[in-house]
Amino acid sequence: MKIGLMAAFGAVCLWLAPAALADDSEAELGIGGLHFTQNAAIQMVSEDLYLSMDQVRIRYVFRNRTNRDVTIRVGFPLPDILPDYYFEPVAFPNRGDPNFVNFETRADGQLIPMQVEQHARLNGADVTARVRAAGLPLSPIDPHFDDAVARLSAASRADLMRAHLMENLSEGDRNNPPEYRALWSLATAYSRMQTFPAGRDITVEQRYTPVAGGSVETVLLANADYPEAAAERRRLVQDYCIDATFERAARQTMQRYGGAEFVQERRLSYVLRTGANWAGPIGRFHLTVDKGAAQNLVSLCAPDIRHTTGTLFELTRTNYTPREDIHVLLLTPQRAN
Repeated sequence: MKIGLMAAFGAVCLWLAPAALADDSEAELGIGGLHFTQNAAIQMVSEDLYLSMDQVRIRYVFRNRTNRDVTIRVGFPLPDILPDYYFEPVAFPNRGDPNFVNFETRADGQLIPMQVEQHARLNGADVTARVRAAGLPLSPIDPHFDDAVARLSAASRADLMRAHLMENLSEGDRNNPPEYRALWSLATAYSRMQTFPAGRDITVEQRYTPVAGGSVETVLLANADYPEAAAERRRLVQDYCIDATFERAARQTMQRYGGAEFVQERRLSYVLRTGANWAGPIGRFHLTVDKGAAQNLVSLCAPDIRHTTGTLFELTRTNYTPREDIHVLLLTPQRAN
């Protein structure tokens, strides 16, 4: 059974509000951990997962159950960058860099390099070579995209628009240059070959900055007379297992801080279901959710999670096979200036 989690200290949730309600919203992007080539020789002894709005940390212990070394490909796929993000605010930690979440991976304490592979795609076709040949950045939201387009000839720009690779949003005027938007998506994946020594454990650690979402005012406390607000509120309650106790705490927080406009929302998603190509279930899975500050409220669908100390909430499961991703909602009250 799913339940909402409300501690005397706070709550967490991530969602994307519709444009009618969320001109001040930022979308979150769901990211997970490492992916592995299918191999029945490798067992995941344990996974320790730490989630906060500022950092995600994962510590895996793998065991090679055979009497020979096993080398497999380990990958870290990043979420696709879509052309719609030009209009939709997304708080990329490192916009324009292939490693836009600043991730790093270590094996037995040693930093390991990973190779990057990027593909620009338009309607299912790979247009990477065409984009590179034009001298344009692969990321459709690269901050230098307009500068690169400005260096093209008028004929080249026209060719790219005829191929539906970009569109002209504004012709510009004497004070403003023309504005263009890329229409392809960018897929990015990092990978490396990793050797798991025969008959022993290896520790793999990963950390990165999540692409968290947010809104300056949560729809949970919005006027329910608006149909859009009511629909989003129902979705919020369902997706993050918000119960009456949590909602009461949110309204008390709103009153304490002077109104709904002083209760901001943060959202985080972690893709847990994919990449489970090891042998059997996870021997021991430990989750820590850090709400960041004592006054924050946190909610997620995890009936066995408990407040342990300070701003931390934790759960432990054994012989665990993930069947759902993790979505966390955080309400962060702010004092009026």
